[in-house]
Amino acid sequence: MPKLLAPLSEGVPAKPDAESLDETAKKDPVARPGDESATDEDLAVRATRDHGARLLTLAAEGIGRSLREGALTAPRLDAEPPPLRENGASFVTLSRAGALRGCIGSPSAYRPLAVDVIANAWAAATRDPRFSRITPSELPALALSVAVLTRPQRMRVIDEDDLIAQITPGVDGLILSDRGRRGLFLPQVWESLADPRDFVAHLKRKAGFPPDYWSPTLTLDRFTARSVARPFTEPRLPFA
Repeated sequence: MPKLLAPLSEGVPAKPDAESLDETAKKDPVARPGDESATDEDLAVRATRDHGARLLTLAAEGIGRSLREGALTAPRLDAEPPPLRENGASFVTLSRAGALRGCIGSPSAYRPLAVDVIANAWAAATRDPRFSRITPSELPALALSVAVLTRPQRMRVIDEDDLIAQITPGVDGLILSDRGRRGLFLPQVWESLADPRDFVAHLKRKAGFPPDYWSPTLTLDRFTARSVARPFTEPRLPFA
């Protein structure tokens, strides 16, 4: 069985910082919920295909400014392209020499994508409980990845064999929940766990359950993601 050295994390930044960005989004007249005529999958495709460089720049600049200033810095949403003003869910992953250095994200969309990316980038750099806080001197050695998620869809499964038959390796991300516990794997985890049974077993462990755990109250949600990546660079951006 391949070993997953560091499972991915999910979450959002601590409350005071998340609230400061959310309040900025509410006050900005351009910040608004996503266009109901567009699907989350459309947003994931449009945002990464047409504005992937901007997503990476937002994450990099957000990390750099926040580390220097000691707090999250809000973007100017009126300076961002329309898809990045729509509510979107993202994960930001930082790595160094091929090893995970931080990963935090939002399982579902609840704030403008540009805000979500900046908040999760800062949290990945400073709040991932598995790692020490990233220092400014580390930034040039980091690689940065931003994934935009589609809306999770509840799966109907009878048992684990049924789950294994339904998931698509390399494509599906999964959220497993039961008894107040939750584990999430992005599709990129398939790169480390190519066998579906290994993938599910490690996801159970991440949620705090044994590999053979199953329960009639267990829920599973499936999603996909589109990702963009590059070495860490920090262009200057318009911020509030």
